[in-house]
Amino acid sequence: MFRSKSFNVHRPATLGSLTHAKSVSDISSAAIDARIFMTIREVSASEALNITNRIMTTTMSTEWKCGSSEYLLGDSEQEKWNSRYDAAYTIFELVHNKVERSIRRKKISEINLLYFAAYFKGVPVGILEFSPENNIDSYNLPTVEYLATHCGIRNCGVLLMEHAVNKSLQLGNNGKIKLFPLEETKLAYIKMGFSSGNLGYLVLDPANSHKWRFSPSNNSYKYITW
Repeated sequence: MFRSKSFNVHRPATLGSLTHAKSVSDISSAAIDARIFMTIREVSASEALNITNRIMTTTMSTEWKCGSSEYLLGDSEQEKWNSRYDAAYTIFELVHNKVERSIRRKKISEINLLYFAAYFKGVPVGILEFSPENNIDSYNLPTVEYLATHCGIRNCGVLLMEHAVNKSLQLGNNGKIKLFPLEETKLAYIKMGFSSGNLGYLVLDPANSHKWRFSPSNNSYKYITW
């Protein structure tokens, strides 16, 4: 789920009843630089649980969705907005429930998953679930299991992906990662430099992609095509 530079503060057709300040402070400022206002950090499983809960109940509550009373007949933009909302919410919910079950069963250390969270001016707006190890197919690479961002955020997903790439680099995999995309998100990942692998996976090799640049001084990769 990738957008482009800021929170989309113009929800289709009707926004009068929605006070964005309830979700994110200073959200009304448009045309911002994502790298200036966005912070990405690795978080624990318990933090990931709290973050996804906060996003679902506060940061991206149902007020962000166009209700049936707001719909304009044949308004495709409203339908696209709600589809984007539903897709993001579903993934946040999947991550939340998965972590909750693992913590409840005290098996979080056994599943060996890492989490990266995105914050817009300190407010959580995205989550990425990362599996450092994978031995079930010929691409024995770290895997992005889930990635979701606020329905109105832009460039958040790619910043989370940068952290996954650089975690892979730290683990000795040269920054390579893989993921299994939903069909409707496949093009977005390909635009980021992923290419088709076997078994339906997409694989990113940043060293062989013109969309990524390695910085020797920082020993890290950066996505360079916005």
